[in-house]
Amino acid sequence: MKRIQWILLILVLLAAAVTCYFIFYTQGGADGLSNFIPAALSGVLFICFFLALLLSLALRKGQSVGVRILIFGIVLALPMIGLFSVMGVFTWFTKDYENGFREMVELDKTVLENKRFTDSDFEISFDHVSGRVSEYRSGVPIPVPITPYKEDGILYVPVDNETYHRPDVLLKYDGSFDGSLSEFTASLKIEINKPNLAFSKVSSGMFPKLSNMEVLSLDKKESAKEKLKLAQHFIPEQDDFVHTLYFIKSKEKVAPVWVLVIVDEMLSPPALVEDMSIANREKQNFWYNTLEFMD
Repeated sequence: MKRIQWILLILVLLAAAVTCYFIFYTQGGADGLSNFIPAALSGVLFICFFLALLLSLALRKGQSVGVRILIFGIVLALPMIGLFSVMGVFTWFTKDYENGFREMVELDKTVLENKRFTDSDFEISFDHVSGRVSEYRSGVPIPVPITPYKEDGILYVPVDNETYHRPDVLLKYDGSFDGSLSEFTASLKIEINKPNLAFSKVSSGMFPKLSNMEVLSLDKKESAKEKLKLAQHFIPEQDDFVHTLYFIKSKEKVAPVWVLVIVDEMLSPPALVEDMSIANREKQNFWYNTLEFMD
């Protein structure tokens, strides 16, 4: 077999394996159709690669130059047709999803309002939207309220009041640490026996109202497993992976150290209704972006 035929054979086997995976080894959701599109797309690739492989076998010595060029052109064109078809369908679905989601967000805004949470014990405040829409009745969004609450000295900010998802958490870990935040994280690594954990400085834009505070986060390169283990050091009942952890401390030498655990960034409540969009992350429009410690 020629090199191009080996390449096409490998592509055929890969496309066949992916198609079989989507058909036989993935769940189709409630309607059984959620894996239909990816299975169909990988099936199209399989057909194009397979036809190209068959045509490549028709190349023979002694054929005229024109025939060889024609066959070779078709062999190259078929995989390209398959790839561009898949890319086109994927792009269309992506744009359609974004437009649909954008319309849903604009509709959700009509039933939500801004709330300001304040706690005199923690001496903190932050903005959050009044609820989360997860259901529509006759095209009307039905919001579930979002109510931050404190329990056993820990502040919880839920996705909404009815969800089973773990809430974001803010807690005071050390009431009067004597030293910088970097010194605290160094002692923390010794305490939990994780000397190689890495922490990164957080940009001021992430917490614009904490200009008088130091903020560090667990480095992005740390694995999900390490993030969970660190979260469980502060919240033993945490049983699901977390997005990241932030450590906050006043620049004064002796001050409390606060630990902020963000479980799922995409599910964290937005801060302001008017800024809600499909790009809450880019707009830094989550509740914790407005966190403020009162003097």
